[in-house]
Parts: sequence; C-alpha cells; structure tokens
Amino acid sequence: MNRGTLGLALAALVVAYVLFGPKPGPGGAERVRPVSTDLRADGLGVAADWLRGAGFNVRALRGRYGELDPVDQEGHSVATGTGDVLITHAPAHMAPSYGELPHLRNWLRRGNTLIVVGALNDSPDWAEGNGTTARSAWADSTVEQLSGVAFTTVHDRAETKDPLAGSVRFQEPQEIAMLPDVGHPYFAGVQRVLAYSDYPTDAWVVNRRPHSAGAARVVLGRVAVGRRNGDAVVVVPDHLGRVIVVTVGSVFTNRAIGHADNARLFANLVTAHLGPRGVVWFDDSHQGATSIYNAAALARDPRLYWTIAIVLGLWFAWVLGMQKLGAAPAVPLADEAALVESAAGLLDRHVTPSDAVRLMLDRFVRRHAPRGLSDAERDEFRWAAVTGPQAARAAAILRAAREALRTGRKVRIVPVRRAIVILEELLT
Repeated sequence: MNRGTLGLALAALVVAYVLFGPKPGPGGAERVRPVSTDLRADGLGVAADWLRGAGFNVRALRGRYGELDPVDQEGHSVATGTGDVLITHAPAHMAPSYGELPHLRNWLRRGNTLIVVGALNDSPDWAEGNGTTARSAWADSTVEQLSGVAFTTVHDRAETKDPLAGSVRFQEPQEIAMLPDVGHPYFAGVQRVLAYSDYPTDAWVVNRRPHSAGAARVVLGRVAVGRRNGDAVVVVPDHLGRVIVVTVGSVFTNRAIGHADNARLFANLVTAHLGPRGVVWFDDSHQGATSIYNAAALARDPRLYWTIAIVLGLWFAWVLGMQKLGAAPAVPLADEAALVESAAGLLDRHVTPSDAVRLMLDRFVRRHAPRGLSDAERDEFRWAAVTGPQAARAAAILRAAREALRTGRKVRIVPVRRAIVILEELLT
C-alpha cells in the first residue's frame, strides 16, 4: 500500500467516526430511567422484585397502551381483564401518542387502576429538563394527559425567584417529606414518606379554578416543599376504574423505597384495587425500554457504535494486511539481452531450433545483402562490411550455425539471435 492509499484509509475512519460516532447528549451521561429492570438509584428494580417475591403477577409493558386493550378485526375491544394495576412515571421519556389514549381509557373503565407517579413536588435527575419550569411543566403536561387533572404552582410572595436556580443541581439530594391523611386506606400504617430531589423544585397543587379542566377528584395528604405545601395524592375515578396521581416522582425508586414508610405506601396503592387474578404492569415502554423501533434510542445505544468500530477496524486491518506499506517498487526495464533471451525461449517452446535459426538467418540476409548473390556470397559480403573483434565473433557464430544446419547438427537459438542483434547494430 502506498502512502496515498494509507491516507485515504485514515481519512475514511475519521469521516466514519464524525458521522456515526456517539454524540454527547445535552445532559452529559445517559440518565437512569425508572424502569422495572434497573437496579440503579433511579430504577424500579427493587419494587418489581419485591412484588414478584410476594407472589404477585408482575409484567413489564414494552409496547403501546394498545397491548392492554386488544381489538378484533372490526376494531372492537376484546379484552375482559379487570383488577389490573399499571404503574407509570411522568415525565415520560417517550410521550404517549394520542392514538394510545383511547385504549388506556377503555382499559381503565373496565375496572383497572393507573398509578401515575409524577415528578412535580420533587425534581429527580431522570426527569429531564433545564430548570424548574421545564422539568415540572413537562411532568405536569404528562400527568394531565393521563389523568385529566391540571396542576399549578404555589408561589411565596416573600420569596425572590431566581429563574436560573432550578438548573443548578444540589451537591446532595434534598429530602422532600410527604405527610399523609391519617385514616385513609391508602395511608394505613404510613406515618411519613420521603422523596429525594436532585434539583430545586416548586410546590404543586391541583388547579382548583372554576374554568380549569379535569374530572372529579379526591386530594389526599400534602408535600412539604420548603415553606410551601403541595398536594400529595390525587384520586380521579373513571367509571369502574381510577387514576391515582402521586406527586413525587422519586418515592418508589430504588434509592427511596426502603426509607421511612415508602414501601408501605407502595404496597397499599398496589393492593388496594388489585384483583385476585390481577397483573401489576410497569410502564417501561414510555421510559425508553421499548420493543418498538425507535431511531433515537438506537442512536443512543453504544452497541451500535461498537459494531461500527469493529467493522471499520476489520476493514482497516484487511487493507493493511493485504498490501505492504511503503512506496511501490519501480519495475526495471529489461535490457536488450534479456529481451532477446526471452524471445528466443518463446520460440524454442513452439518451433524446433533448426527451423528457428534458419528463419532468422534468411531474414537477416535478405535485409542486408544485395540480390543476385549466393547465400555464402551475401553473408560474406555483408559480414565483411563490419570490422572489429565483436563483429568477428558474431560472424563466426553465424557461420557455425549455417554449417550446423547444412550438416544436420544441433544448433542453439540464443547465441544466434544475440549475434544477429550485434551485427544489426553495427550495420545500421
């Protein structure tokens, strides 16, 4: 391989890395999402494993909400299951599409329960966004989309709001305390619940203004956010089913579920409406752990870039291994003697030596001797025209060759051809 080819190969690798290499996201490293298979701090693996260990039927939803409400060929619902519980977190990494929501409504109205754990009164790291407004507003829009309940923030007039404060991460997560309503079945055995906020947050309450949209709801408990209080749990009936909104998003994650009475609250919410054959679903799909093709998720998957790197590495190794590095060696031009020897060898393989020598001598004589002379006279005439030891040796070779042809002896082609070349140079 010459230097130009090596340079092109290196340039191809650089271009491939620029085009296909992993790009750093706006938030740095990939965030841990609240999914049932993740055992890291913000995952839900502990809660899912605890339910399985207790004998509950636990499944992960990896598709659209339509999987909860299958339909026949005519578009009619064929699902009959009741007493199921679906746990989803807001904000969603992949927001539910409008085509999914009718299936979710049908599923609820059959007597199932949706628990929406929304990052409103806390701001955990997985609730993506820049600043309090972006984080909480995104969670609020997802909660309202799923439950029909709108929330609004509680402002403290004595407090000066820094618009950039919400984007500054705490050095250590801040505790957010939920204070339950004593006596309600959801809070049986629950004295105190703790959530953890990685960023500053506001206090959020249900929007109680007359013109605000939303169904009938029951508000339970409060959340202490600094000097302000937000609503803790909101219950929205929907025919035979219901939506339960928990307004702190980190409360059931791995880092929090073992603290205070979080696990008791989780168990109460799940078992309160779970039927004898009910299924506890974890909505992993809308947090990014989906079986649906997602180009954005594929682009974030490091395995894609490892595969591309391995393929390019193998190609580069093949390029280097099949050819030698360095400049291509110059091919030397064959000298006249080597050319003559090669031509003579070719003739020797296809024509008998005697015939080849006879043909070469006749052609040489016809080119240089005058007509009307005998062969011997023409040879001697032209050979006598050149002098010198080199010419004498060449002429002697040709005479010996003619004598060998006349007497039937074996004759070699190469010396005859070289002698003719020498005489041709001297005569011309």
